[in-house]
Order: sequence, then structure tokens, then C-alpha cells
Amino acid sequence: MELKLNKIINKYQVLLLIIFLASFLLKLYFATCYPLIAGMDAGYYVIHIQEVFLYGYPQVSDPPIAFFIGALFTFLAGDLFLGFKIAISLFSAAICFPVYKIAKYITKDRVIGLFAAFLASFSVSNMFIMGDLFKNTIGLFFGAWFIYLLVKSIKETNMRNASLAIIAFFLMLATHFSSSAYLIFSVTPFLVLLPAYDYIKEKKITKEAKVCLFIIGGMALAGILILLLKPGLLGDYSLGPVGLEYMDDSAPGREGINLEIFSTYSIFSLLVFLGIYSSYKIDPKWALLFIPWLLISFLLTQPMLVDNSWIFRFELNSYIPISILAGLGIFYFRKEKSAFYGVMLLMAMYTLYMFAEAGTERTPLITMEEYQGLLLFSAAHPDAEIIGPVGGLAYWVQAAGLEIVADKTMPPQSLDIYIMLSVQQERKPGVPMQKFGGIRQTRSISKEELDRIPHDEIVARFGNYIIARASGMDTFPMKDKQPPFPKPPQKFP
Repeated sequence: MELKLNKIINKYQVLLLIIFLASFLLKLYFATCYPLIAGMDAGYYVIHIQEVFLYGYPQVSDPPIAFFIGALFTFLAGDLFLGFKIAISLFSAAICFPVYKIAKYITKDRVIGLFAAFLASFSVSNMFIMGDLFKNTIGLFFGAWFIYLLVKSIKETNMRNASLAIIAFFLMLATHFSSSAYLIFSVTPFLVLLPAYDYIKEKKITKEAKVCLFIIGGMALAGILILLLKPGLLGDYSLGPVGLEYMDDSAPGREGINLEIFSTYSIFSLLVFLGIYSSYKIDPKWALLFIPWLLISFLLTQPMLVDNSWIFRFELNSYIPISILAGLGIFYFRKEKSAFYGVMLLMAMYTLYMFAEAGTERTPLITMEEYQGLLLFSAAHPDAEIIGPVGGLAYWVQAAGLEIVADKTMPPQSLDIYIMLSVQQERKPGVPMQKFGGIRQTRSISKEELDRIPHDEIVARFGNYIIARASGMDTFPMKDKQPPFPKPPQKFP
């Protein structure tokens, strides 16, 4: 009985589970330090998860799976904020499972698999996208399984695994398109180069080549199926990085080389290049996967080629290949036990330090007091339209049930239109800058300017914000230039 149990559960699986649970619990701890959700786009997810309960479907032209997952955990937890925090912590930590599978499959070494899984699950980039990029987190989880099933099916010429890879690809597409685009750009060279490599070497179309072609066809069919199921599902996906505008009106062409994807692990990032060497030594075919993947990741983060509004997204997505390659870099020292475990220990300690620092710096954009103030104002003024908030702050205003309208040179005389202003506060020592993020996303006034506003024009005051009647503000001097109003989410008809 004991022998059978050992075959089912071995010590490496126990260690992998410990990595997952430690990452999940620590992330959940950091996420629950504040009552609201941390991150710039947190309010965006609150809006659309609420819509799942109200309408049965998120009223936005983005892929829906992440919103349905958020709604499921909200239902199970009985609270939207707690449910979201559990979901994001769970999927963020669970990236360790497919990354472990990939690294172990390539190296045939469980220790390397565990180390790569640890790096991915405790990555600073992985930590950052919690809250800000919930769709990215879940999309990359499906994407990592897609990569594992892809390499396994090609290596073993197994059509069953190839079919599962296509299913994982479909789930990734139906969750988040920009992370899908990143992996499509990264993996397609491998699917093209491997058949060419095999043909040059074998002088025939190999079984591996046939699996590659099958997966390429399956990916194309998955994309077509997504568009047929919901033609409007183009949401935040575009080929913006290679020329089509979406996020803003700026364009590529800025100077400078961005090495940010290699800065996460400081000097330990040199292991990434040892990982390329190790992958080649294990099997040159693995180099056909990782060299283009790393090169594409680098090119997609260059300001001379890609719009700045996309660069940070691709930087964050790159933590998966960086973690795997760093693990493969450790494999280079496998025969030297002291160097092997010494480098792993040092890099693990550095990763944990950066992880803990990132966790303590993650705070909500507004306070619970300010959100409750918005809810009370919304209940008292259900037809109100708000001028001022942009970006993440605008999402929280909309999550409270208020409508945002674009600013105008002369405020209208309608009694239902109000302006939201932030009152300048001196930043206290030790308070993270993120705590003041919302203040930078609406017009700001000093306390002296606040005193000049007639008291009967101020309708609500909560935290660092006031809401005043726009009709009474036409004589009030506004020194701040209003930032461009963001493009509103596209609603389904």
C-alpha cells in the first residue's frame, strides 16, 4: 500500500504543492491587507463582474472567461472583493504547475522543474499583474499549459496532446487577446522552423512536422471560432505593437534599448543565456523554441519598435520564458553540486526579497472610505454625470454606478452634471506613492482653492475628494490641464 502511495505522490510533487500553497497564501495575504482590490484597473473588473450577475454576460467587447471566473469566485466567497482576491491569488500561484511541467519535460530533471516553477510563481512581474491585469494572469495560465502540451505533442508526435494544446489555446484566446498575441508571436517561429529543420536533416516531412502543421491549423480554427461565437470579441486586442493604433495616438520611433525583461533577477539574468546554451546541448530543437521566444520578447519591449502603452504588457508577459530559461541555466551547473545548489539558493533568496517588497507596495487606487462615499453619492444622485476622473479612478466611479462624461471648456448648466476634484494632500513619509495614484487621475486643487468654492456648490466630500455642481464652477479658475479622456469600453448592442 505504501509503495503504491509513493508511486502516486512523490516528494517532488509534495514540494511543488508547497510552492503553490506558499505562493497562494502569501499573495492572498498581500491582497487582503486592504478591503479594496489593489491595482490601477481594479475598478474595471469590479464593473464587469457585477455585469455578469446583472445581465448574465459582461457588457464589454473583451474576451469573457476571466469575468466569468471572477463571478464564480465572487459567488463562492459571497463577496466580490474577496472572491476576486482569491481567484487572482489562485491563478497567479498556479502558474507553477505548467512551468514545472515544461522545465521538467525538457531537462528530465525534477529539481530544475521545481526551481523554474518557484521562479515563475514568485516572480515580481507575476505579482504586479495581480489586480492590474487579471485577464493576463488567467490568459497566461492557459497559455503556459498550451506551451507544455505543444512541446510534448510535437516531441512525442501525439495528436491527442496536440488537440489538448489547441483547446488550451482556445481558452487563452477567450480569456485575453494581448497575452495570446504575445505567445502567438513567440511560438509561431518554432512551429515553422522545426519542420524546416527536420526536412533539411531528414530530407522528408517528418511526423513532428505534421504535428506542427496540425497545431498551426488548429490555432487558426480556434481564432475563427472565437470570432464566429462573438464577432465583437476584439476588445483590447489589436496588432497595435506592429502598427495599428488602439491604446493611444503615439507611435513607435523613440530611441533607446530597453533591457527591462532582464532586470527582474539582476545579475542572475545571466542564467537566461546559459539556459539557451543548455537547451541547445539537451536538444538543438529546444533552441529553436527558446531563441525566437526570447528574441521576440526582447523586440516587443523596444520603444523604437513598439508603442509605449504596449511595452509594459509584454515586459510582464516575458516572466514565463525568463523563469524557464533561468531554470535551464541552473541545469548548466548540474554536475557541480555546490555551485548548483548555491546559485539556486542565492537566486531564490533574491526572488523572495523582491516578491515581498512588491507585495508590500501593492495598494488600492482609492480607499474604502472614498469608494463608500461614491456609493452614497450614487444612491442619492442616480442620474448624476461626473466630469473629471480618468483611467483607473474613472473605473471606480463607474463601479459605484455613476456615469463619466468628457470634460468641456465651459461646464454645462445641467443640475445632473458634477465635477470630481481631488484636494492636494502632503504625502506622509512611509506612505507608498500608489496610495496617491487616484489623485493624479482627476483635477487637483489646493486647500486654499477649496476654500474659495461656495459651500452650497459642494455636494459631497469623502477622503481626498470632493464632488461639486459643474454649473457653479464656471467662474472657478482651473490651473490643471485635464488629461485626455480614455476611450470608453465598447458596449454590446
